[in-house]
Amino acid sequence: MEGVFVSYEASSCGYFLTVAHPCLPAERKVCSLPIVTGQAEGCLCGFALFIEDGKLVLECHAWAAVEVTEAFREKGVRVEVDCAAD
Repeated sequence: MEGVFVSYEASSCGYFLTVAHPCLPAERKVCSLPIVTGQAEGCLCGFALFIEDGKLVLECHAWAAVEVTEAFREKGVRVEVDCAAD
C-alpha cells in the first residue's frame, strides 16, 4: 500500500508536506535529530519530521535570511545529514 498525499501548506518561512499511511503510528513522534539541512541557489533550510495519527508531516524551514519559496522543492536541493549532532 502506498502513502496518500494529504496536504501542502506554505508558511512564511517554509512549508509543511503531509502524507498518510496506515502503518504510521498514532502516537506523536518528533524527529529532529540528526540535523538534516538542504541548500539550493543560496537558500539554506532545515528539515524536521512529525508523525502522529497515521500521518507524516515534513517541515522545511529557512535557516538564513533567504526564504524558502514554493519553487524550492523543484530545485536541485543538496541535502546533508549532520550525524555528529545526534
